[in-house]
Order: sequence, then C-alpha cells, then structure tokens
Amino acid sequence: MAQIPLYECFTGTAAPMTFRGEEKQTSYQRRYDYLFGTQCLLSGDRREGVRMPGTTATIDIRPDDECRFCNYETETPCDYELDPQRGRLHHSGGAVTVRNAFGYTRRDFVTILPPFHSNGQGNGRPHKVLLSELGFEDLETFLDTEHDMALVFERMRNRHAEIVGFRDFVNWGPAAGGSVQHPHLQRTATEDRLSIRVAYEMAAAKNYFIQTGKNPFVDYMNMTHDQDRVIYECNDVFIGTPIAPRYDGEVIVIAKQPVSHIFQTDAEMRRRIIKPTLGVFAASFYYCGRGNVNAGVHMTPFGTLQEMDAAAVSYYRWHMHIVPRKTLDASRGTVREAGSELLYDDYVIGEAPEDVATLMRRWFRPEGPDPEPVLPELRSKFDAEVLKK
Repeated sequence: MAQIPLYECFTGTAAPMTFRGEEKQTSYQRRYDYLFGTQCLLSGDRREGVRMPGTTATIDIRPDDECRFCNYETETPCDYELDPQRGRLHHSGGAVTVRNAFGYTRRDFVTILPPFHSNGQGNGRPHKVLLSELGFEDLETFLDTEHDMALVFERMRNRHAEIVGFRDFVNWGPAAGGSVQHPHLQRTATEDRLSIRVAYEMAAAKNYFIQTGKNPFVDYMNMTHDQDRVIYECNDVFIGTPIAPRYDGEVIVIAKQPVSHIFQTDAEMRRRIIKPTLGVFAASFYYCGRGNVNAGVHMTPFGTLQEMDAAAVSYYRWHMHIVPRKTLDASRGTVREAGSELLYDDYVIGEAPEDVATLMRRWFRPEGPDPEPVLPELRSKFDAEVLKK
C-alpha cells in the first residue's frame, strides 16, 4: 500500500550575514505534524534547552474567600435536563457538575472538583489552587466524570440530534486562563459539527488508514520511540512529546488499547491510563518550573460508536494533549503566542521536544510525584550530564 508521511522535518542554514563585524550563519528547523495538524519552528541559536529551576520562588496565592464554586448550591444555576431531580449532577468521588452560567454554547457545563469550602468558610479544607496540589484523585475524577458526562450528552442526544460530541478540558493553575480560581473541568456539547482540530485529526487519521492499512496512532507511537521522545509507556498508555509542539513542554497521552471514545473504557482501564499521567504534571511543576497547565481530551463523536464508521478504533485513539505554561512568563506579561503563531499557526519553540522528553523521563514517576523536591546537587549533576550540549 502507499506510504504517506505522518510528519516532515526540514533543517537548513540561513543565508550568510554580517553581524557586529563578523560573518554569521544561523541554523533552523521546520517541523510539520500531519496527524495533529501542527507546525513549528526551532532555531539552533535560540534553542533554550529545558532548564530546571535555578532559583527558589515563594508562591503566595490564596484561595478566593468569595468563591462561587465553593458555594455552588446558591451561586450556580440549575439545569433539570442535566439532572431531573436536583438540577446539578453529583458524581461519586464528590465532584459536582453544574450549568455554566456564562457558557458559549447551548449546553455548556462545569464540573467542580472538591473540596468546596473557601478559606475561612466552613470546616472543610480550602479549595486547591496550585498545580502542585493536583493529586491522583483529581485525575481519576477527570476521567470518571468524563464518562458520566458522556452518558448525559448521549441521553440529551436522543432528544437533540444536533449534538455530535463534546469537548472536555481543564485549566489548572492561577495563570492557566480559567475565569474562576477553583479547579474545574469544562464539558461543552459540540453541535452540528466537530471542532476543527478534532475533525482534522479524524480525517487525517482515516486517510492514513485507507492509504496504508495501518493505525496512524500506532505508527506515531513507534515513530516517537525511534526519535527518543518517549517519556513513559505500559500496556495501557503511551506518554511522550509531539514531533511539532505548539508550546514548550507539550506532552501527549495516547490510549494504547483500541479505544477511540471514553465509552469504550471501564473504571479499571481509566485508572490504568490516568495514574501514570500524574507524573507528567509533577515533573512539569517540580522539575521544569511550570505552575499552570491546560489539558484536553480528543475522542471520536457519538455517531461512530453506533455506525462504527469502518471501525473508528482502526484509525483513531482517545488521547489527551497537555500544555504546561510558565507562571514566570505570565507574571512578566510575556506571551508565547505572537504574530507567527496567531497569524500563521507557525509556533516558535524554544525547547526541543526531545530535550523535554529527556528531562521528564529522567524524573518521571508513574506512581505519582516525589514527596521530596529535587536536591540542588542532583540538579547540578543533571545539568552537567544531560543539558550541556
């Protein structure tokens, strides 16, 4: 069968120039990821390398005393299509899903993670704020409530045929972009059509399967092996860095079993997928100096489960994109998206994904975060052994 590329990478040298009285040439690399539809630029002279924090900072961000999500019973709306009895969906594990009072679609919901008491209110603990507070129970809740909400949207779809799927993402951290400090998951019904990014992925993946007879996600994982971008893998999950990331430190988590939708998982499989993923967040915070993260799940629409669409699992996989953000950049007003990114979708990357994988693989712990921070002498040793190039 025909061979079509999952990616292309071009390395070149800029035309000679004179800079400060000296002849100079710079190297660069352009990368195109045809499975995920991304492209990026790497400059050999501007390549930063992945540096562990060299300074100690005190982060003093306190829970909001007037948190409306802590007081969801009075400060969030009811939706009796979401839950006919209570108007809010109470999940096992303590999370609560409510209607988004300021949604952008007809059916926009927010899953609020416990605890629910603001600082100084009630007898409970204050709600979480920092990425360092993220625990396995939060990630477990992420996937379990995703399954719950898939059931809700499927039920709604019986009455509202325009629902084709749903978006599921989280902004965690004080500078991750959320409008409310309290950690929450956003679940939004996609109506009439999929988001452009998911639709592109599905079309590209299906075309690759038709042309080659192979699942592109499987080939992508194998390719990542060959290029030293694997962070961790087991029988259920693959964790690595994409070939053409949009942001420094971006990570992708792919289900290794034939799963294209959350409905095709059970509780035990979800735990096996999400537990090692906690190590990504821990490594990002403790060893890469990133205090905020955006994470979102891509899956097939509901229709493929009923029609099987030539067996969507043959060409697609449930997966998660994790994009860490630097608190320091946010506090300085520095932005990573400028003209190249906003106008041409051409992302300028300072940290090569191979370097990111090298660092995170060194410190990654599938059982969860290390209770002790990195010792300075180990940090220096790592700098000397791995990062000097």
